[in-house]
Formats: sequence, C-alpha cells, structure tokens
Amino acid sequence: MTSINMTGRLPGEHRLARGRRLFLDTRSHKRLEQRVRVILFTLLGLLMLLCGCGAGNELRENGSTIHSSRDGLYYWFYHAWKGHYRIKVAWSASPTGPWIQHQDSLLEPDAEAFDNESVACPAVIQEADAFYMLYSGEDRGDNSWSIGLAVADHPLGPWRKISQLISHFGYVTNVSHHDGRYFMYAQSNGQNDYGPTVVATSLSLRGPWIIEGVALPDSRNQWESAGTEAGTVLRINDNFVLLYAGGYYVDGIRMHAHDAVGVAFSNDGLHFARSLVNPIVSDPGISIGNVSALMEGEKIYLFYTRRVNDKAGANESLGETVLNLADIPRE
Repeated sequence: MTSINMTGRLPGEHRLARGRRLFLDTRSHKRLEQRVRVILFTLLGLLMLLCGCGAGNELRENGSTIHSSRDGLYYWFYHAWKGHYRIKVAWSASPTGPWIQHQDSLLEPDAEAFDNESVACPAVIQEADAFYMLYSGEDRGDNSWSIGLAVADHPLGPWRKISQLISHFGYVTNVSHHDGRYFMYAQSNGQNDYGPTVVATSLSLRGPWIIEGVALPDSRNQWESAGTEAGTVLRINDNFVLLYAGGYYVDGIRMHAHDAVGVAFSNDGLHFARSLVNPIVSDPGISIGNVSALMEGEKIYLFYTRRVNDKAGANESLGETVLNLADIPRE
C-alpha cells in the first residue's frame, strides 16, 4: 500500500500508526511519513475503484458505523454504485478492522415509491434490540432526495422499509438522541452534492419530524468554498460537536474537488459555529469527504470517502482515521 501523509492542525502530541486496505491482504504495511503534525490514524481502504465503474466494479461511499450491543461487532454501512446506488455493510470485531464485506445489499430502490432510482446515505442507530436506518432515496422524476426509515432486528437484516419521513431533505448523515429528542442532520440538496448542513428534530424516530433549518451555513473560507457535507454530531463535555467535510474546486471537474474535515460547536444542537483552526484533518493529495464518526472512550473513529484524482475522474474508496479525544480543538 502506498504511504500516505495525513496532516492536521491539531493540538497535543501525535503518534504514527500503520495503514492497511479494507477487504485486502493486510500483511504488507509501509511506515507513514511524518509531515508537520501527523495524527494517530489507521487508514482502511476498500478496493480502489474508478469513478467510471467498469464492469464488475462498485463505487463505494461512506455512510455510518455502529457498535452493536447485540453481538459486540462493528458494522460499517455505506452505499455502492452499480447502475444505481444501493446500501451495503461490512462488519468487524474491531473498530479498525479487518472488515468483512457482506455480499448482499441491505436496501434497494422501490420502483413504486419515493426511492425509485437509488437508496444511499445510511445513518443507523440501535435502540434496545432494534436497529433503525434513516436513509436517502432518490426520485427519478425530479432527481430529488428524500429521507426514509427502515428497521431490522439485526444489522445484516433483513431490513424492512417503514415510511418516507421528510420529502426533499437531501442526504442524511447522522441521527442521535439527546434530552428526549432525536436530531437528524443532513446535507441539503445543493449543487454538485454540496450544501449547507440542515437539521430536523422529533420525539420519535418514526416522526413527525420538524425541520429546524440550517445548522451550519456555507462558508467563504477557501478550504470549504465549494460547500459542506454534513457529518456526525457527538456530545463532548455537554457540547454538541459536529465533525463535517468541506471542499473547494481544484478545476472544472466535480470529482476533482478537494475535501477535508472541519469541526463546529453548538450548545443546542441546532446552530453551529466553526472552529478557528479548521480544517483539523486534511491531506493535499487525498480528498476526505462524506465523514462520519464513532466515539468510544478517549477515541474517535472517523470514517470517510477517500478520493484521489485520476485524469477526468477519480478513484474512490473508504477510509478511516483514529483521533484522540484530546485532538479535538475547543474553539
């Protein structure tokens, strides 16, 4: 595997770790070169796939990851393209792999429903012995994306679609429960997949949902001038902490846009202010987008879509970075 330099403007001491590819032989590792400040991370990549998606290939983009209390395993949900987007999953006994790909799709489009073209962006939450998936479904009529709900007794399914929750809300990225309310974060239907982060709340996963508005507006900061991709909100020291991706255009090719990870803070989960030291995770040669996070103890496991430019397109795979809780800036 090619060595990767990942830098971040993060406080505190940082250490080096080894990288490996997901679903591939992990015996061959190369040391990561230290460059400025390098955060502790493990890079996990699925198969490197060309955006054109030739025969037999699947483009994969990050969704969300959970630690199931039912069996103690970790489940990494994502969407894959092969003629249309469908939702899939990989599982592991460790949050850093190795990951085993589940061969069957968990959700497919429904020709007679709002998600008749594609299903994507799985945001999964466990409650007691049930698993709930909020996902985005595309309508081929106007190419809009709306939010749907599915439920299962096990992360591998079978998953049963329940209903459409919010029409034309965009790409859902995270759902969490705090202070008696559910918070749903999404990336609004903006141009070229970017858009401000929006939020909705509900007393029940099944709704009704109240659209609260924009949680993180677009920014004029150069590193995120193309727009933002909503991520995951964590509760850290009684604050709402949003880990999200932002990007800027390198040239006229959409897939050449360069994404990095930023952080924003809120005291109510509805209105966020950006950190003064963004981006906190970036690399000049790798685009880090569609970010999601899982926090356990003093570690934050950051999952993302890893993209490298390739002439007129790009190679996309899945990646993971492990942050120390102390690495998250306070402002």
